[in-house]
Amino acid sequence: MTTLNKSTNQNLHTTVQNYYDGKLLMEMEKQLVFYQGGQRRSLPKGNGKVVEFWRYQPFSAVTTPLSEGVIPDGQALTMEKVTAEVKPYGGYVATTDVLDLTGVNTQTNQLVHLMAKQGALSVDHIVRDVICAGTNVLFMGGKSARSSLTSTDVLTLDDIRRAVRMLEKAGAPKFNRGGKGYYKAIIGSDAKFSLMGDPLWEDKAKYQQAEQIENGEIGKLFGVIFIESSETPVYTGAGAGSIDVGAALIFGEDAYGVVDLGMLDPNDWTGNVDTPETGGGFVDLPTFDGGVITNLYGVGSDLCILKSTTALLLYGTSPENYQVTRMSGEMGTIAGRTAAVYGQTGYFVAAQGIGVQSGTTIVLLDDRKLPRLFDKTYCEEEDCPERLSEGFGATAAGVCFGERLWFSLPVGGSAVNNLLLEYDLARETYALHDGVGAVGFARAGRMREQLLALCGDGVVRVLGGGTPAAARWTTPWMDFGTNREKVLCRVALYGRMRAAQGLPCVRLTVESERGSKQRLLISGSEEDRLHQRRLRLGGRRFRINLDSAPGTQFCFTGGLEIETEG
Repeated sequence: MTTLNKSTNQNLHTTVQNYYDGKLLMEMEKQLVFYQGGQRRSLPKGNGKVVEFWRYQPFSAVTTPLSEGVIPDGQALTMEKVTAEVKPYGGYVATTDVLDLTGVNTQTNQLVHLMAKQGALSVDHIVRDVICAGTNVLFMGGKSARSSLTSTDVLTLDDIRRAVRMLEKAGAPKFNRGGKGYYKAIIGSDAKFSLMGDPLWEDKAKYQQAEQIENGEIGKLFGVIFIESSETPVYTGAGAGSIDVGAALIFGEDAYGVVDLGMLDPNDWTGNVDTPETGGGFVDLPTFDGGVITNLYGVGSDLCILKSTTALLLYGTSPENYQVTRMSGEMGTIAGRTAAVYGQTGYFVAAQGIGVQSGTTIVLLDDRKLPRLFDKTYCEEEDCPERLSEGFGATAAGVCFGERLWFSLPVGGSAVNNLLLEYDLARETYALHDGVGAVGFARAGRMREQLLALCGDGVVRVLGGGTPAAARWTTPWMDFGTNREKVLCRVALYGRMRAAQGLPCVRLTVESERGSKQRLLISGSEEDRLHQRRLRLGGRRFRINLDSAPGTQFCFTGGLEIETEG
């Protein structure tokens, strides 16, 4: 019997699960439109499936004067409770054991991205269908029913003004942004086309640097923030002559309620070391220059926030007194992954040189102690082999190890890292390592005494050594869905190995509760092909280990196939 083991969420390390869970929720949040406008309520674990929303009836005006010495009657507080039941929706994608063998890989990231889009689409459809079933409807062209609408009844400025009047007369509260009150509108592409050509339309580009922009926001008009969505409802054949009728939603604050998707309560800063993803909170961050955040790193008890054009420092003793200040030096970086910390000082690669952050000040490292990578006057050609490439921010990486900074950089117009800059902080000297293109860095060893360079060619090198580092991959214990005794008789992997012709490259170890057996995979060709070994080992569950021989490399991309009997 041949069994291709399918991995599930239970087989993943907790850290990997948290990474994917967080990534899925963050990507979903970026794409939600209808959901983002609702009043949010958290539903803590262990509190059932029903969440409550309370609506308070406003008090009327007091027009009768008080009588001296007479206590007036108390006012009755009128509340209306609205409940909603949480229901599960979901889907999954089955993958092979290549997920366990390669960890957080490109394929799985793409699957998370696709499922985040699916999740956002699903949540938005569910929210949209509920709120669009309301009865407060305004038909265009002065019509009184959907079935009377024709192709000439399109959304106009007068319709927006009428909708605003309708909301204001009903006392609908407005959203507050920058001290001003706004209603919000979610519209489709046809309504957008009708409105954006008007001279009164205020495009998002005119104010996006100064205001917090919503997902999908396109502009403002008559005190309404307009948000575009391709998922606004279209009622097929519902108009006169069976034409399709589109709908737009205009609403005020707390018009509808939703339940928080994540487990993070922004007002609760308590945390648990065993489940760190359930703690934390939010701090309002001023944009100042509107640049994007490229990295965060801690220096002492403070948090440095690197942006593309400047940097900020978050400091304080508790969430109640956290403050954000702009650092002097007017310098940021597009290469956020180069940020490295030594003691109480942060370092990063900027277009002008190496930035040094100490407290609230950023200065450049003395350029006399650096190569000509950052001197544009030295070499004017764009592909100068000694100049930092223009797009260095997409690939550059950095780390501090011991008393040395290591920066992997692209030079000479290269789109990938092809130079390693080593800077000795104690001696204030540097060394350049040509042709070493590290994608990233990692620490290894029992005492974290080794620094590994993760190179673009798939090789992991020990810095200071140069030979490929030994590698080991271990699968989880696998019982294939049954506790019955069985015999594992074949293991197959698809990929490539690199070593001297005919030498052992990978040691394959199969374990069970009864013992273990080993087989060697011998290099023959560096091309992708099927590598398989037969053996016989009994047990109820099995685990596979792959160990590289010294100085060799392997890359298995086609998953793991296991054949069992019984």
